Amino acid sequence: LKLDTEGYHAVFLPPARAPLIERNAILLLEFDGPPVMRGFGVSNFDLCRPFLKAGYTMLWMDHRTLHATARLVTEASYDPVIETNSLAILLPPDFA
Repeated sequence: LKLDTEGYHAVFLPPARAPLIERNAILLLEFDGPPVMRGFGVSNFDLCRPFLKAGYTMLWMDHRTLHATARLVTEASYDPVIETNSLAILLPPDFA
């Protein structure tokens, strides 16, 4: 499942989390920057946290830079730098 909804993932992702986790869905999210997400009252990481708690692995990358950077993000390694227009892949435990 690939999502690029200009911040509206903050609306439809929370009620869909349980079935997505249950089905071991792989998600590709395009994150939006803080101005967009503030309008929804949530951060990109807040939306991903339940997946991490369910054993998912999150790979984050800034695809808009000349030398794209990628990193593994966990709850413990969260860095606000990911709260920008970027990409995240959420992989269920069986695929990580």
